[in-house]
Amino acid sequence: MTYIQECLTKFQELPSSAKEKIGGAESFNIIKELEKKYKVSLSFLVVLLAVGELVPEDIYDYIITRYQLEPILAKTLSQEIKTRIFNPFLGELRETNGLDLKQTLSTSSNLPSAGNDKEIILRIFSNQLVKTLQVNKFDDLQKLNILIFKTFQNDNSFEDKIIDIFYNSPELLTSKGLALGNRTVSPTISHWLKDFIEYNGSESFNELSLEQYLINSVNAKKLPLKEKNLLRKLLKLYRNLVFFAESTEGIPLENWEIFPVNHSEETQPAPKIEDVLATSPEPVLSDNSSTQLMDLEKTIKKYPSSSLEYKALNQEIKHLKHKN
Repeated sequence: MTYIQECLTKFQELPSSAKEKIGGAESFNIIKELEKKYKVSLSFLVVLLAVGELVPEDIYDYIITRYQLEPILAKTLSQEIKTRIFNPFLGELRETNGLDLKQTLSTSSNLPSAGNDKEIILRIFSNQLVKTLQVNKFDDLQKLNILIFKTFQNDNSFEDKIIDIFYNSPELLTSKGLALGNRTVSPTISHWLKDFIEYNGSESFNELSLEQYLINSVNAKKLPLKEKNLLRKLLKLYRNLVFFAESTEGIPLENWEIFPVNHSEETQPAPKIEDVLATSPEPVLSDNSSTQLMDLEKTIKKYPSSSLEYKALNQEIKHLKHKN
């Protein structure tokens, strides 16, 4: 499990009132304003502050290490974060005990609860994915997502096992076969994932790319609306599970997830059909990734492996290596 996911688990265990305050529209708009002003990404920094992994006194040093800003800019940004984000939204946050995730999940009649945490997740990904994708209750899906994050945190190899099971799932997602290569195959989750990867590539993707596939691809465009919506949920699950770091970029903290959740109050309007038809998927740009990687590998040697700086830098190094 990545360091970002570990911190997210701690964030999800905060009281609902605290999460709503930190991840609400007011704080989100301030974060985006500062990101645009200083040309840096601050979501993870805010998570670190919220869960106590970063204290206000260390914000300046973190900014210097993480973003390589000029000292005067780093000082100004750190002051703005303290006065505009930490003091009004995080200053009164108190430590809380973790949730009994299995107990809270067991209160839902829509999701499996028998067995230990790993058994629940294994059963879902082995033979109950379609049923789970059809669940619409916000609280149930939030509980499940927290359970998954917490279990991944406790066993790194389990996450890889779940992803492998997911890629090879034999569950039938839709009613009719689909064309894959030169043959017609059964409409399993595994075959739909292969079809999407063949169409879109194996990199992460945005909402526009997803809608282009659903509208233009040979197999997806023929689906009835109900099955197309189910396929949309499956592909969002794929993105959230396999490309977690990329899928949370620029997203309010309260909306981070594995199984897609309908955030009705913060849902963005779907792309217009004419925009989808007229626009090609945006290529992933990585001109400076090699230089960034070399710089980070030099910088990480300055810190002990147990330090916050080392963990944050190591996460970014893994991300750049994955992209290359």
